[in-house]
Amino acid sequence: MHLLKPLSPGTVLRFAVLLTLVLAAPARAAYVGVDLYTIGTPAGFSDIYFPGGTAGVAGGQIAGYGAGVATDYRAHAVLWSPSAPSGSDINPADFTTSYAFFTNGSQQAGYAWNVYSDSNAHAMTWSGSAASAVDLHPPAYTSSGAEATGGGQQVGWGKPGGATTPSHAMLWTGTAASAVDLHPAGFLISRASATDGIHQGGLGYRTAAGRQHALLWSGSAQSAVDLDPGFDLSQVYGVAGDEQVGFAAINDSHATHPVVWHGTAASMTDLMPSGRTSIALSTNGISQVGSYEPTNRAHAALWSGSASSLVDLHELLPGDFQVSTAYFIDASGTVFGLAGGGTDHLYHAVAWYVPEPGFLTAALVGWLCAQRRLHGSKTGVRVVSYRAVGEPV
Repeated sequence: MHLLKPLSPGTVLRFAVLLTLVLAAPARAAYVGVDLYTIGTPAGFSDIYFPGGTAGVAGGQIAGYGAGVATDYRAHAVLWSPSAPSGSDINPADFTTSYAFFTNGSQQAGYAWNVYSDSNAHAMTWSGSAASAVDLHPPAYTSSGAEATGGGQQVGWGKPGGATTPSHAMLWTGTAASAVDLHPAGFLISRASATDGIHQGGLGYRTAAGRQHALLWSGSAQSAVDLDPGFDLSQVYGVAGDEQVGFAAINDSHATHPVVWHGTAASMTDLMPSGRTSIALSTNGISQVGSYEPTNRAHAALWSGSASSLVDLHELLPGDFQVSTAYFIDASGTVFGLAGGGTDHLYHAVAWYVPEPGFLTAALVGWLCAQRRLHGSKTGVRVVSYRAVGEPV
């Protein structure tokens, strides 16, 4: 037990107000932005490419590709992470060319081919290294590609005929033999771009010149649900539980709207804030993340189910970044993304998180102790001990 020097009544009042504000503040307002690392170039590469719009960033990882003298100037899939900020070449053996487009923080998705044998794309999944690559290509299909992973599943597309055959949405559970064709009746083209291990999301066209419809599946072609809200374009980019997120757009408006669904077209909620264009890319079933353009530059954004709930995550980043996008939100609420346009002219992996309650408690008690040293009148204030929420007594 420690008897502290007393505080003035005014200091006690300020402390009480500060504590009340912290405890009353919604969790979404407590996010802290962190610069994880600067994205570098692998040895022997002269060009690198990573997500420009929809996927490929999660858990501090970035999935992309690059080329240079080390690859004979053919594209190789590359994975960036905090332990490998300059990137690791994950091109699978027996393939000359590969592309990674997605990561959920532990597993990546993309496709690869060999220009000397089979030049058709093969859907691929990785678990962080070239040696972990698994060829998901179903033998009965001409070409295939994986676009997302989650919950032990991989989703993407496959072409059951020649190179000009319309694509079918596909589902895998880790092997080529597990392939399931999700293509729904009444559609000419379909593609899956999200999964949580139970539900799959993507898009479809009823005719070659028709509108792009957001689609939702539950593991089979027969389970397909058309989420089209009546816009000219729509697509699902993220699913979690009974929630789906993506975008919807009217061609004449030149603006995409971030939207959230709960299993039906009628359930769609437009998350569009004021601004030019927006998109929702990921959900954890509670919050949605993506980007919006308050002016002509993208800002990472977070919503909690409505347009009015928008939090501009870009404003919480350190440094002088000019653009940012939030690509993924995990079950704990941690958000991962990219930011760039700063004075170094480089892109950075970034994250936003909510500090643990113990962090806030420690900060407040630290402030209280600092105030103690500045004041001296006796008011009977005493601190016995403190602990973070969840810590043993």
